[in-house]
Amino acid sequence: MIGTDSSLGFRVPDEAALYIFMVYWPPPKPATLNGDAAPGTRLLASSESAVRAWPGSTGAAKVGGNYGSALVEHALAKKQGYDQVLWLYGTDRQITEAGSTNIFVMWKTASGTVEMVTSPLDENNLTLAGNTRRSIIELSREMFAPGKAEEGMECQVLERIITMAEVESAALEGRLIGAFVVGTAFWIQEVSEVMYNGQTIEVGMGSARHVSLLRERMTDIMYGREENSWGYIVEES
Repeated sequence: MIGTDSSLGFRVPDEAALYIFMVYWPPPKPATLNGDAAPGTRLLASSESAVRAWPGSTGAAKVGGNYGSALVEHALAKKQGYDQVLWLYGTDRQITEAGSTNIFVMWKTASGTVEMVTSPLDENNLTLAGNTRRSIIELSREMFAPGKAEEGMECQVLERIITMAEVESAALEGRLIGAFVVGTAFWIQEVSEVMYNGQTIEVGMGSARHVSLLRERMTDIMYGREENSWGYIVEES
């Protein structure tokens, strides 16, 4: 979107033009480690001095200004063989985003309940309000709800603050089931590991069938194999 009126200066334009581009986007290539492609998405947790979005900023919107300052940290992650930066915020190291995608974490609680958790959309605007994020939440609450889910697939879908301490604890106690990132370009990719404070947190891939089922369902909707109110057919011209 660009301003198209005749003004020049720091102000909200009276007129604007919105451009929508529809392009084929190839699947993301995993980072290479020692020359070999590593399975899954590998994340490097951001340093305490690096911040993607501040409370009250435009972090919830997909705007270029959010990512210009993030490129330095992203370049460092790529140089070390990682795919994306896991963006953390605050002294309690809250998980907000992974690169330019939303992230979901799956674990079992101490009582054995399976949870699918993603960071919330709130007044702080730290989390990207992604369309794919919203789609995953809505589908998950439909597909994995008690009484509707396949046997062994029930889970609670929660939007709340997630800290790295919780992820570490779940991994150490064997309760961490999986994690995945979602976005328009990145689609739905499982996370294989997270580097945090010099320690690698291994994330089990394939342990949560929820991810493959969501990917299949979303793909069917996208390609028109499943009739859905989300779908809109664009005729070729």
